[in-house]
Amino acid sequence: MNGLLDVISKELGCDTLQDLCYLGDKNCVYSKHSEPIFEEKDFKLLSICNATNEYVFEFGSKNVIVQPPYSIPFLLHWRILASLIQQTEMGENIVSIEQIKSLRPVIEENKTLHLTDSHFHLDMLSKKLGTNSLPPLSWTRSNTDYRISYLISNYCYPRNWPSSKLRSEIRKDKRIKLTFGIHTRIVELENTSKLNGSISDLERMLKANRVVAVVKRDLPLVIHCRGDERTDVMCLNALIRLLPKHFKLHRHCFNGDEMLYRKWKMSFSNCKFGISLFILNDRKYPKFRSLVCNMELKDIVLETDAMYLHSELEEFGSPFMIKGICEKLANIFLCSVEEIATITTKNATDVYNII
Repeated sequence: MNGLLDVISKELGCDTLQDLCYLGDKNCVYSKHSEPIFEEKDFKLLSICNATNEYVFEFGSKNVIVQPPYSIPFLLHWRILASLIQQTEMGENIVSIEQIKSLRPVIEENKTLHLTDSHFHLDMLSKKLGTNSLPPLSWTRSNTDYRISYLISNYCYPRNWPSSKLRSEIRKDKRIKLTFGIHTRIVELENTSKLNGSISDLERMLKANRVVAVVKRDLPLVIHCRGDERTDVMCLNALIRLLPKHFKLHRHCFNGDEMLYRKWKMSFSNCKFGISLFILNDRKYPKFRSLVCNMELKDIVLETDAMYLHSELEEFGSPFMIKGICEKLANIFLCSVEEIATITTKNATDVYNII
């Protein structure tokens, strides 16, 4: 700093630092006042300065005296120093703060948000893709990376239930969690003997007995209830008789009305409702949008039901479709996509006990 002041002195024809002080006072960027004037915003800065230099001063005292510059600290004030440098030939080499920022831009790291596809069919998707392996499922939007971190694969056809070896292979992908059951269509079509055989197979996978296994191990139940309101109520009443009120349920592909939604929530407070691609087609499913508008976000999980459901532009569905569902819900609830991703992911990880 001494070298800088020496160079400035020589550039401006000053023999001593005191001469430089006089020059600085003459060309000072501050206006002169006959009486000391401080703005209120200056007090905090002055207090910090005084405390740093162990100088005790009470504002409001008449002992404030305005003196001309007399020392090096005056010259080192950034405004004074800049004013002096600008008068030299060095001034043209001064780089502004804005220029420095443009030369060394601050690199902002993208934040990552996690999503969960709470219902898709890996068995059917694998047949289409020719592999059980899933690619990285992520995309970037407005400096935010979105990643499908968990996927709940539902095996609802006994003939497609994976073997123990295949289940172990699938579980190597930590994103994938497995659920097993019997689709309502199979229940309707199969004879009693074959249905009992499927239930026995399911028990062996659970390594316990029937519904008791689910309750004791705190496993969630995925409910796919098709039919009219009467069927829905019958299903609900059966579960009320069998399960405790705190039990975790996932109402897959829920398409009831607001009244049914309220009934299920009153009966099972930990029940989550799957919102699928139906929400993207207002014209075809206007009542579905109306239902969602009357739901609470804390009750919603996202599900693609891939590969069965797909858009008109796609040959078959994939978990990537969760992006459109997320954006649609953000539009409905008048919130950010980030909020939808965060809340629905928490809902899904809570109901499926994902840590």
